[in-house]
This record gives sequence, C-alpha cells and structure tokens, in this order.
Amino acid sequence: MPTDADFLGKLLENPAEETTRLVYADWLDEQGDPLSKDKADFIRLESRMAILPEQSLNRLRYVKQLQRLASRVDPQWLAAVSHPRLEVCPVQFEFECPKQWAELTPTEDVRVRSCASCRRSVYYCETLSDARTQATAGDCVALSPALVRRLNDLSPSRPLAPGTIRLTPDMIARLPMAGILTVEDFVRPSEAGLGRPPAPDRNDRIQKRAAKARLTRIIHHAKNC
Repeated sequence: MPTDADFLGKLLENPAEETTRLVYADWLDEQGDPLSKDKADFIRLESRMAILPEQSLNRLRYVKQLQRLASRVDPQWLAAVSHPRLEVCPVQFEFECPKQWAELTPTEDVRVRSCASCRRSVYYCETLSDARTQATAGDCVALSPALVRRLNDLSPSRPLAPGTIRLTPDMIARLPMAGILTVEDFVRPSEAGLGRPPAPDRNDRIQKRAAKARLTRIIHHAKNC
C-alpha cells in the first residue's frame, strides 16, 4: 500500500503531474481523518482553479476557500504540493515571471526550487515578511496560498526605471484579450543587450501607441476586477 511519503516523493519528482495529485487526493480522502480531508480538498480546489477563466465570478470565492484550507495544513506540505505563481522575478525587464512553482526543478530543500530559464533559485515563502526580504535581495518568490493578499503587498525588488510597466501574472495572461500577443513591444532593446534601437517610422509609432493604450486598459481592468 502506498504511503503519504510515497506520494510526496512522486510529486517532488514531477511537481506538475496532475494525475499524481488527483490520485493522491483520492488516497487522502480514504484516510478518513479531518486533516487528510482538508489536504484532499485543497488539491482538488487548486486543480479546479487552474482551469478556471480569470474573469470567473467564482474565482474570488475559490481563492478564499483555498486560503482557509491552506491555513489548516502544514506549510512544508504546501511547499511540496501547492502550485503558486512566481512573483517579483528580477529578470526580463521587471515583467513578472508567468511560470508556476510546479514548473520548477525541486532541490533538497522543499522550499527552494531551481528555474531552468534564468538559472536562479526561487524561494517558497510562508510570510509576506520573508517574501519581501527575498525580493529585496533580488530573488524570485512563490508565496504560500494560505496568505491573504493585498494589491502591491510586495515591494519591488529594486526601483523601477521611468516608464517601466510592471505586470502581474494575471495581467500577462490577459494581454491576448487586448490584442497584444507578446510583451516585446514594451521592452527597450537597449536593455535587452541589443544596442540602440533603430528610429521607428510613423506607422510603427502609431502601432506602439495603440498597443500601449490597450495595455493600459488591461491593467486598469485587472486592478479593478
């Protein structure tokens, strides 16, 4: 018979494997104790939220339910099982990293994973204070789903350059809705190590202004929904 440690070991081998998570949830239900039931409910609710449209009216209710469930389980278990998004990634011109904790490579420390894209360590934080400390040091973080979040509750890891647009993962996910397929139009080529950009022609400037206006509407919508 499998044990809890067996399932956690499998999840750490492949954190993004959804089938293993759902089989684990079924196994937890079979244990019959309240804590196992909370863990099973957490896994299923997080999986349901992963496929839920960002504009769903149920999302806020689900977030609060997830916070309550997460607050009743062990933080180390959450670090191994949960799928929080990454925040304050210092790479890519202050744009928030769209990846999830589940997509990173586990290390010997359950609260630290490695990002193959930027080759940096990412830290799972149980408190906002810890997250701010790591962010101030320039590290990317994933926050416990047990935390009650507020707008701008994480300070930027460093001052933003004038004119920089800071996007959250939810805002990035909504860019296609505004007709923006990538964020490259808003990256300064000189910051990317590509040297001084060529002078844009008139049509290019018009397109950039229109794209930026659409992005502004997305940001306004994301902050007020």
